[in-house]
Amino acid sequence: MVSAWEQRQLLTDVRMKTARPMLLDAKLSAERVFIQNCHRCCAVEAVIRCLDCVPLDMEFLCATCDMEAHKRNVFHDREAVFHGFLEPIPPTTAVVVNENGQPQFCEQICQLPVPAPRSICECTHDLTITPGKHISVVTINGEMGWQKPGWSRKHSGRGSGAGRVNMLTRQAMGWNRRKRDNLHQVLAHRYVKITERAKVEAASLSNIKKEHNLDQETIQQWVCDVRQWAVTERVYTPGCTEELRADIENIIVTLLRKKQDLYRQHDSNQARQRKRKKMTELKKKLHEKVLQYNTVVEGDPIDEELACSLTEGYILPWERHEDGMG
Repeated sequence: MVSAWEQRQLLTDVRMKTARPMLLDAKLSAERVFIQNCHRCCAVEAVIRCLDCVPLDMEFLCATCDMEAHKRNVFHDREAVFHGFLEPIPPTTAVVVNENGQPQFCEQICQLPVPAPRSICECTHDLTITPGKHISVVTINGEMGWQKPGWSRKHSGRGSGAGRVNMLTRQAMGWNRRKRDNLHQVLAHRYVKITERAKVEAASLSNIKKEHNLDQETIQQWVCDVRQWAVTERVYTPGCTEELRADIENIIVTLLRKKQDLYRQHDSNQARQRKRKKMTELKKKLHEKVLQYNTVVEGDPIDEELACSLTEGYILPWERHEDGMG
């Protein structure tokens, strides 16, 4: 047998199911916004409701008045009036009226409300606001994409070109003045650096002369030979033995020079790292050339390990034949 309490519960559920549609209609009807004209121009139907505009009698605005009122007040809390109901919209969304007279959403550029500079340069001009760099602004309503305003000069008539030329001339004059004021320091620094490098090279040459028992006349002859070799144009058939020999010699000389310059006194760790990377690439290229040479030439191949490791005292096969060595 059903108790009185259970019977009341069943009746309450039945009555609630019957009354739910009516309650929902009443709730929606209470929130419905009646169509009214813009509180600012009083001529066009309002499509925006702003909860922050003061006084409160400027609460409902048309599309044009909304853009004018919130061009600077971009952080106001706005709602769009669509089909008699309110829909919250972000500052980057605007409401426009299409050709059929119906409101629709569209994206608009929002610029941060920052004060404009009084002037950019000394010439006469008017400042104009242009869209600048894109930034992200996080507010209590979430993250939104904004633009930082940019300022440009608006010249009239012939003054526009003259103002720009004047600005560029001033910048160039300032750069030339700074260059002239610091020129003596730059030249003195270069002189000291070159002098120290010349001392290091002179000491290195003296050690080589003592080690190999060379006189000044032999050194001068070597210099003349190198100069003559540098200006002599060599024409090789692509892939021939002479071209491979020349490539191998050039790579070895370059590697030896870079190895000698690797630990210069004024070089930073970053500069040494770049040199090591370049030397690794050259060694890889040298290895490829040596393999190619040994494949093409029959007999008396190049020792890959000694040549690629730049072993001191190793002589290339064709250099031994030129010197009359077996």
